[in-house]
Amino acid sequence: MKYNSSISWYLYIFAVFSLIYFLRSRYDLGWWPALGLCYALFLVWYLVDRRIRKRQEQQRAGVEESPTAVPEKP
Repeated sequence: MKYNSSISWYLYIFAVFSLIYFLRSRYDLGWWPALGLCYALFLVWYLVDRRIRKRQEQQRAGVEESPTAVPEKP
């Protein structure tokens, strides 16, 4: 299911401002610490999403990744 990209951007912006408002009102943070926390949350989400997508692409290509696999020596 594909979403309209313009609507999703509005939702992301609304979510970020809602999170900033919540952090400022609940924990009495200033603008910059609240923005920093939002940026850190976005960065973690981006890195996890990228790792999941990369793993899904490898599985589609038929490459199996074993966590205990030892690389072969030439």
